[in-house]
Amino acid sequence: MRLEHALVLNRYFHGLFGARDLTELKQPLNMQEGRTADGQSYFYGALLGRVQDAALREKLAEYDARVMSYEARLAKARGQFAFKYFQYLGLLYTEIFLDRLTTEPAAFLADLNAFLHRHKRAEPTLHEFPDFEAGDLRRLAFFMATGSGKTLLLHVNLWQVVGCCRARRARNKSAT
Repeated sequence: MRLEHALVLNRYFHGLFGARDLTELKQPLNMQEGRTADGQSYFYGALLGRVQDAALREKLAEYDARVMSYEARLAKARGQFAFKYFQYLGLLYTEIFLDRLTTEPAAFLADLNAFLHRHKRAEPTLHEFPDFEAGDLRRLAFFMATGSGKTLLLHVNLWQVVGCCRARRARNKSAT
């Protein structure tokens, strides 16, 4: 079995956009980088039509705006800059992951396990794959080719985690 077929979390995120794998997202996203006149990314427009989940449809613009803010920060420091589709997806998936993990961890865990159970029934290679547990959601990993911008994305991941922690603190403060 190929490694990417064993990465259930990866497949879960692709599935949010109606795709089985990265190949299905590559064509609609590998067209144009950058922003539209309204400030959203071209990727956002391509992905929005693929989303079936109402909650994700509502939040996708927010996630996209954050990723575009990271792109703008990098462009300010580096000059002309735009994320490639695979970089954008990695950052978008991280935004979704961090949001779900900090706002609704039990529901996120249940969704992941429901996704896993559907795939276990369809794919014999996943029968022994264990259910996700809460502790499993403390780690997130990406695999990318040499020269694809991993160091750059890791820098942005730090911004994402800091932003997520600030948002969580603000939510906790307003709840008290």
